[in-house]
Amino acid sequence: MKTSGLTQYRAVLFDLDGTLIDSEKLYHRFWMEAAHALGFPMDDSFANQIRSLDNRLCRALFERTYHDKTAYTRIHEKRIELMDAYIASDGIAAKPGAKELLPALRKAGISYYICTASSVDTAVRNALIAGITLPREHIISTKNAGVKCGKPAPYVYLAACHRIGICPDQALAVEDAPNGIKSAHDAGCDVIMIPDLTQPTNEDLSMTKAILPSLGALRAMLCADHAD
Repeated sequence: MKTSGLTQYRAVLFDLDGTLIDSEKLYHRFWMEAAHALGFPMDDSFANQIRSLDNRLCRALFERTYHDKTAYTRIHEKRIELMDAYIASDGIAAKPGAKELLPALRKAGISYYICTASSVDTAVRNALIAGITLPREHIISTKNAGVKCGKPAPYVYLAACHRIGICPDQALAVEDAPNGIKSAHDAGCDVIMIPDLTQPTNEDLSMTKAILPSLGALRAMLCADHAD
């Protein structure tokens, strides 16, 4: 077995939206469309800020921004309505390389799990639409019982490591956005970023082991490292 420093990891923990499936751009689009439909201004910066953000933090941010305690609930419900209609007609694509990566990891004997802000049902459904079958028992949602708070808090990654039975420093996390990067880093995992909607900030760079251009590059690195 080759040794390039990656054999220390016993599992790879993936974010889902924007990392394995090309759905982050849909959340971005339909958060903005929902807000505008209800008369609330929302720009790209705000939509990027709420990527994978814990629901309670998101609700508080909406209240502070719009001075309306109903804003989050109303915009959230409208976003679901618009996004579900789009997915029903147009589907969701897998991120390039995702369909090849996961079977390659299994073949190489590398365990992987999903750490997502989506519910388990939504994660399974959207991944399947994108052509990826995810075992429910390998999905750890921020909405799971026992996950105290969602991203950027570390609890979803800590819960994943607890379920697997490993220490966080034995897990490699793969994320696309700042809230997820901070969550995995603060849990004690090493983090690889594969940028999606935004490029890494200086803060992102300080919390990541590497920035990779694609899942294909990650596959080459991980599977080569576990080759005989």
